[in-house]
Amino acid sequence: MSLGSGGDRPAATTSGGAPAAAERDPSAPPAFPGAKDDDVVAQAGASVTTDSKITMTATKLTPGDATIQKTLCSTVTYQNGGSDTASFNGVFDWKLQDPNGAIVMSGLLGSDNALNSGQLTPGGKTTGDVCFEAPQGSPSGTYVLLLDPSFRLTSDRIAWINNL
Repeated sequence: MSLGSGGDRPAATTSGGAPAAAERDPSAPPAFPGAKDDDVVAQAGASVTTDSKITMTATKLTPGDATIQKTLCSTVTYQNGGSDTASFNGVFDWKLQDPNGAIVMSGLLGSDNALNSGQLTPGGKTTGDVCFEAPQGSPSGTYVLLLDPSFRLTSDRIAWINNL
């Protein structure tokens, strides 16, 4: 089963995070600019578990290797507590929204421990870094790390909020 398959809807609550957007007071402002009603929102460092028992954690963004360009990186962990194989993709599934509202894809620079792509067997676990080119001037504010799988049948996203 792919992490982003249609039956793999994230749980409504997260450990250490906020309730899913659909459970919030409709008159409350969105959790972040561009948030969708069905986004699952958590604070950086919190774990989110999907209905198929895939638990994902994303650490707070930190500066990555800046040898070629400035980067921001998060260490992400997937733990498959389900009974089916799950797919993960460190390059295509992760995006970063900066304080200016620009959303960028993950890159190949910033860490020697980049999250690869592959399959995770039941009971399996994998950890790696997802890194992004830091925005010009590295403005302070709210950065949103988005798990937005490319191959899926649902519009659900998971967002980890980082205040830098």
